Amino acid sequence: MGWVSIWRSARSRGSALVEMALVAPFLIVLIFGVIDTAWLLADLNEVRHAAREGGRQAAVNAGDSNFVVAMACQAMDDSTATTVTIDGAGGSLGDDLEVTVNKQVDTLVGLTDWAFNPPVDLHSTSTFRIEQTPVLWGDVTGQACP
Repeated sequence: MGWVSIWRSARSRGSALVEMALVAPFLIVLIFGVIDTAWLLADLNEVRHAAREGGRQAAVNAGDSNFVVAMACQAMDDSTATTVTIDGAGGSLGDDLEVTVNKQVDTLVGLTDWAFNPPVDLHSTSTFRIEQTPVLWGDVTGQACP
């Protein structure tokens, strides 16, 4: 009777190994998909923060166009492959201005490139009310971060 239980135990381990071999690729893709998605969402959060910061600086006429772009880029941890667009310099008090930040990012792991098709273009536009007449800054189209 001892030999029969040992034989069944080895057979169970073999079937568990086969099941794991079938399920493991799906689990790995799922885990790396979650990691890549979280990475892209964190970068999108930075892009949104940069657009808000640039819009805030422009709305109060804090500096010239280069200063507004620099402040938007400074709000990000990594501003490589990032451009800033400012629109609304022709407006007067109470009008709207828009600051758009675009950033191209790659996936972190690379295993899910088939799903995200890198480079992924993240962009955010913030609209602010002009609080002070824009005399220092002007419209900017796609200026790269310094």
